[in-house]
Amino acid sequence: AGMRMALSETDVMGIDTECIPAKGSPTCLLQLATSSAAFVVDLLALSESVELADALTTVLQLDSLTKVGFDAGSDVGRMCKFAPAISPSKIASVIDLQSLEASHRASKSGKSKKHCKEGISLSSLAQQYLGRPLNKSMQVCDWSRRPLSAAQVRYAALDAWVPVQLYKLMRNHVGHVK
Repeated sequence: AGMRMALSETDVMGIDTECIPAKGSPTCLLQLATSSAAFVVDLLALSESVELADALTTVLQLDSLTKVGFDAGSDVGRMCKFAPAISPSKIASVIDLQSLEASHRASKSGKSKKHCKEGISLSSLAQQYLGRPLNKSMQVCDWSRRPLSAAQVRYAALDAWVPVQLYKLMRNHVGHVK
């Protein structure tokens, strides 16, 4: 209830997921963040939670809530697999920061968006807009092992929180973004 309320009362929510880096592996964690809080949800432990699925359905379908992430489409797809009541087509206001930055660079350089997308990572965007790169060393760890270490939890929380901070800066810098 606390997570649903916090996410429903904000205008921007960061999203990310973590899974074992192997094709077809289950999504292990879901991270959601506002500018002031991050929620790291153990999907392996809560895979049967109807309450969590209902909360996700409510939050993801809010038109007033901008959902931001890096490769956000993939994360949304993973969330929809967890909560089958959610249709990807019903999820409004999803912004992929990599695509947003690539569009900005393409409009400035005259190069293709596809070309401009190369080399853009969450860490490089953090360096560019926040002045510090994001440490991605935990990216390929075993997210299915429990308990998670404090470093894993911090990494996971930052992967959802940093996109919120980036989006707020990028929409001012890039312009014409909701």
